[in-house]
Formats: sequence, C-alpha cells, structure tokens
Amino acid sequence: MSSTDQKSKDREQRRDAIVSSAIELIEVQGFETTTMDEIAEKADISKGALYLYFRDKAALHQSIKKKALQLLYDKFQKIFHENISGAEVIKKMARTYLDFILDNRIFNRAMMLFEQTNSDEIQGEDIANDCMSMENDMFMLMVRALQIGIQDKSIHTTLPPKILGLHIVFEMRGILQYLTSGQDSIISSLMEEQQTTIHDVLDQFIQAQFNDTASTVA
Repeated sequence: MSSTDQKSKDREQRRDAIVSSAIELIEVQGFETTTMDEIAEKADISKGALYLYFRDKAALHQSIKKKALQLLYDKFQKIFHENISGAEVIKKMARTYLDFILDNRIFNRAMMLFEQTNSDEIQGEDIANDCMSMENDMFMLMVRALQIGIQDKSIHTTLPPKILGLHIVFEMRGILQYLTSGQDSIISSLMEEQQTTIHDVLDQFIQAQFNDTASTVA
C-alpha cells in the first residue's frame, strides 16, 4: 500500500471513529445538546482536528445519515436477492425499514435533520451527494422489485413502477416523521382506539397498493 493510500485509509478510519463517538454521545444526550467540544473529547482529538473532518454539526449529521443509509441499503440488497416474489421483496423491505428506524432512533433524527437542512448549505458537499446517491440506489432497487412483482403477478396495479415506488417512499417518510415527532399526536390516539400498530398500518398500505387494479395515471 502506498503512503497516499495509507493516509487515505487512516483518515477514513479516524472519520468513522468520530462518527461512532458522536453516536455514543447522542444516544445519551440527544442531538441538540451534544457539542462539538464533547465529540472531540470523546474521539480523543483536538477541536481543531475535528473541524478538519467536519466543518460543523450539520456535516456530522450528514455523516451519521450516510452510515444509516449504508446499513439500510445493505439490508435491502440482501432482501432483493432472496428467492421470493417481487411483492414479498417490497413487503420485507418495508418491514425492515420500519424495524430499522424503530431500533436506531439516532439515525432517524439525523435523517430528519438532513431533510430540514437548507439545500444551499449542503449542495456540493461530498457526504450530502453520497447520501442522495444511496437514496436513489435504494429507490431504484425498490422499482426493480416492483417490476419483478408486476411480471410475476404478485403485484396488480395500473401504475408505473416508479410512481408506485413514490407512493411507498412517501408512506415511509411519513412514518419516519411520525416516529421522530415524539408520537404524542392524534395518530397515536387513533391507533390505540383502533387497536392497531404502525406495523399493521404499513402492511395494510402496501397490500392496498398491490391490489390496486382501478388506479389511473394522469
């Protein structure tokens, strides 16, 4: 390995260590109260060195989101290559997404903060571009699964796969927003009243999309 490659590897390892330190702190203190000073101390580096890797907390949030997306994308890839119908692939992806965000609330908050960041602030950032690229890759993986489902007759719809994929993505983002809002809302009361769960709601939504034979495309 050349000295340049070794330096690049060392830098990436240090970046990962900083992200891991930030996650550990945020698990205890929350996003808003965790400072860059505390993250630097936890990662055993100077504050000046920390800013060489991340210019501010927004950039660090983006890196946490990138780590979350990579973990989720790896799970989606594994599901996609299972020997099951296209419909089952989508259902399993949706359930996996829901379980992932329920089990990784720090990643959820990072993703929501990323969505709320002014686009002018993140445009051109390598980490932001990586996140957008992975989101696109995951969406296209879903579209391919939808195409397979339509071909193997496990999905019945008149909608194009990309439009159907958008319906599912909007539902997933709505769930993410609900879970990061504190869940103290009329939605929680309604689910309790109807004796249902968020898993049930997601399953019912997906199933309804797959049996939609009366949809029309504008």
